[in-house]
Amino acid sequence: MTMKTNENSGPTKNRSVRMLAKGGKVALRARKGNSGIESLFLDYKIEEKRYRLFIELYLTPVKTALDRETNKETIRIAESLRAKKELELNAGDNDMIPQHRRKVDFIEYFKTFIQNYMNKDKRLVEASSKHFFKFVGKEVLPSNELNENMVQQFKTYLGNNLNGETPANYFKKFKKVVKCAVNDNIFKKDPTLGISIKAIEGVKKEILLMSEIQKMAQTKCGNDAVKTAFLFSRLSEFNERLRREEYSQNISSITALHSTCW
Repeated sequence: MTMKTNENSGPTKNRSVRMLAKGGKVALRARKGNSGIESLFLDYKIEEKRYRLFIELYLTPVKTALDRETNKETIRIAESLRAKKELELNAGDNDMIPQHRRKVDFIEYFKTFIQNYMNKDKRLVEASSKHFFKFVGKEVLPSNELNENMVQQFKTYLGNNLNGETPANYFKKFKKVVKCAVNDNIFKKDPTLGISIKAIEGVKKEILLMSEIQKMAQTKCGNDAVKTAFLFSRLSEFNERLRREEYSQNISSITALHSTCW
């Protein structure tokens, strides 16, 4: 349903307009056109400015019992929209969200988010959730309990229990879920806003030269399985560097080393 809002600074006094229902802030009114059909709209104020929200519902002249019943059903639907708008305005005035939204379990929301999440970083989101659930320490977390203070505590928890870039990566995924919850009106404001973890770069790992890998391959080791795994890892890193830098001249050396080690 498409709704159109018009701003009108003056009161509604048109004789072709009648009131059908009124709450504390929002009134449901009907405006009769030349054809006799009445167009329904919501009438309310925000910061002393009057707005009319046309909800594209209409009452037709009553000629039959069916017309009367149809108009009653239309008014019922319009009244539900009026009540919903009233709730939204009250929530905004009190800097709060409706009661049913405050009771949303954020842990369950987090789990549902993961179930529906299909991006390639899903494993990072899952890992972030596991640490968040462990940090919370309970199975249910009402969304109104997740505030800036708790977010700061979770940030500290990650920094104390994880190393390198991991805390920053996990916290970033956590913020992604919270932002989605804000968009879903679970939170009035984003409790993670302005809070972040600066990524700490670990020790830069140097990729060994082919001559160094060959020397290691010839060195005796008490555990052949460990040696094989280590050499395979180093060869994989070297292969990746060759792929990126297109060092095709070293392909023959890699092939020879493979035949020596395995």
